[in-house]
Amino acid sequence: MRIAYSFVVLSFVISIAQAQEVDFDKEFPLSDEELYAPLIGENGELPSDYNDTQNANVINAPNTQQSDDAFERFYQQNADAIQEVTEPVYGEPSEALGYVPQNNAEAEQTPVEIPKNAKSISVNSLPKTSDAENAQSQAESQNENSAQQLNDLERSVESMEMTIESIINRGLSNNKPVEDREAKPLNEIPELTNKSSEDVKSVGILSSENGFRSDVFSTTPYNEARELLMSVAENKLNNRTFKNIITRLLVTQAEPPVSNVPEEEQENWLAVRIQALQSIGEYQQSQTLLAKAGIQPTNVSQYLGLPQVWVKNELVTGNADTTCPFVRNNILNADGIFWRKALLTCQLLTGDEKGLELSLNMVDEKSRRADPLLFSLLDAAQGNAETPILRPDQKLSALHTSIYIFAPDLITPNVVDLMPDIALRKIAKNVALDMSLRIQSAESLVQRFNFIDDVALLGLLYDKAQFDEKIVKSPGVERFADAEIDGSIARALLWQASKFSGLPSTRALTLKALWDRALKDNLDYLAARLIPELRGIQADSNLAWLAPQVIRQSLLVGDIEHAKKWWSVLEKNRSLSRELLLKKDKLSILMAFTTNNLSKKDLDAWLKHISLSDETNRKELESYLTLFEASEVQFPDDIWLELERYSQQQFTSNSTEMSALWLRVLGNALESQNVVASLRLLSKPVFNHNLDEIGDQTLSNIITGLRFIGLPEDAQKLVFEILIQADSTL
Repeated sequence: MRIAYSFVVLSFVISIAQAQEVDFDKEFPLSDEELYAPLIGENGELPSDYNDTQNANVINAPNTQQSDDAFERFYQQNADAIQEVTEPVYGEPSEALGYVPQNNAEAEQTPVEIPKNAKSISVNSLPKTSDAENAQSQAESQNENSAQQLNDLERSVESMEMTIESIINRGLSNNKPVEDREAKPLNEIPELTNKSSEDVKSVGILSSENGFRSDVFSTTPYNEARELLMSVAENKLNNRTFKNIITRLLVTQAEPPVSNVPEEEQENWLAVRIQALQSIGEYQQSQTLLAKAGIQPTNVSQYLGLPQVWVKNELVTGNADTTCPFVRNNILNADGIFWRKALLTCQLLTGDEKGLELSLNMVDEKSRRADPLLFSLLDAAQGNAETPILRPDQKLSALHTSIYIFAPDLITPNVVDLMPDIALRKIAKNVALDMSLRIQSAESLVQRFNFIDDVALLGLLYDKAQFDEKIVKSPGVERFADAEIDGSIARALLWQASKFSGLPSTRALTLKALWDRALKDNLDYLAARLIPELRGIQADSNLAWLAPQVIRQSLLVGDIEHAKKWWSVLEKNRSLSRELLLKKDKLSILMAFTTNNLSKKDLDAWLKHISLSDETNRKELESYLTLFEASEVQFPDDIWLELERYSQQQFTSNSTEMSALWLRVLGNALESQNVVASLRLLSKPVFNHNLDEIGDQTLSNIITGLRFIGLPEDAQKLVFEILIQADSTL
């Protein structure tokens, strides 16, 4: 069984884009059963009574005046720490445009066929606190449960791979065998067995063929390597490219860095990696690594640092029934802030009302103030407080997330973008929740992560939103969508509308309106991943007006092959408007990065739209040329000299250094051993300023330049001149 991981599967997106006649509904044939199976009751019931069940199972907090006074003081002291996030992306959906709010409307529809052994999300079905004998029985059955979870994961991925392979086998335009184009995983997930500490440290998903070398950490001191991973955990990693690089590094099978710390005192390297993965929301990757390492309650305590990250992953995944007995046992041996908070969370998740009441009574005010959101969520989940309002810079821990999953009626739009991948999928698939919130969760998945099935899930949810059929098929549907406050509902309307028109141009207009609404809400990667082919819109000369946006979005997510496909439509078109010609000229510069060559023809065409006497234009040109050099893209070298001649950048009152442009042109002159050109540039700062007015870095470059063109004695004399003039005590 081959396992396709999120960043490995990303490579399939490019292949999908190359396919001909790709249609979303055909290529992602997930049924209602596949979409909702995890949420259907054991007896076939849909959780339409979810809210009633929640209210019937709330836990009553101690009703004492002393407790009420303590809570009042707590909220007053922390009022400024719990604030509303300003300008949320989503608003409340309106009903004016034909949208039908689905207050459990799906439960009233014709029920889907219920798979056998499906588990309910009803709160009544959640396990209660186990006595010692029951806890021991659960621990003994963990091996069987873990193996079953792994088998379920493999079957799910196998179904996804079959869908992807059907696309690849049907429509690729090149002649390479399918096997050569597929991104192959490292190997099959092994049986769950105990591994040595060294094996657990180096376990990975990717090999050196599709990740990093196996010795990638061997030349780096342990503290330095750990510092990189901890910086990932402590900071918000927004850049998508670096997030993908770091993720690949974290899941590559590689030997850990060498440390001088005794092994019994050293945190297991797998634990350090998983902490970083969890911090960027990659719980699915963490779950797979833990499964490959064979980590389970009976052996997790053997590896220093792993118990805590394992508990976090299990609680977010929804395995409280097998995880919480471990937490109760472990808190006796490893008492600490995390374990005490994990016990509180477990008591809520398993319905241990008396235990939670007792534990909360023992919590002091200092502990509450250290993590106010956790205690606010515990209170709100029991019905004793309102839904907490988050700070703008709030981060969700695994414990926060597990409570939100347990009590999804606490989730607001502001919470969605803080959730990790597994939690978002649970929200998106929860038929008891409002459709708008479910769509927002699926959109966040597509925007932030790279798993191809998330695109399928989003499309299915878009299709599930109910609208007036006349509005969906209306020629002016874009106007209706533009008037909708809730961006997720507007995009669902446009997604459905883009399916009905028989003309590709009309469908393209509607899809473009969807992209524009996504860009308005800063969901640029979402727009890029909803490619035209998913709505049966193929690259065509009649759609040249659409090509610039498709190319831009494809390049944004690194889908170069798809960008080339639509670039061919634009490049060969000879009947473009002036606006499209300008976009074409600028896009030709971008496409040069894909061919590693910028022709003089394309450069001249672009320069026609640029005035070198304009400082903004010069800076734009300099930025492009700098990135060309860094990317080893070939371009006419004399453009640097021409740009420098136009440039008036000299010293200013706020700068004592020459510009980067001066340094780059100087470098070209020195490399070509052009003595005259080099001297012209080297003398330029000296002609205009005294030596004590020139910055150290510029002086250093002048000395280096003189030595490079064969004037070491003169360089030495200049050094003496600089130092002696600078020191008045000599």
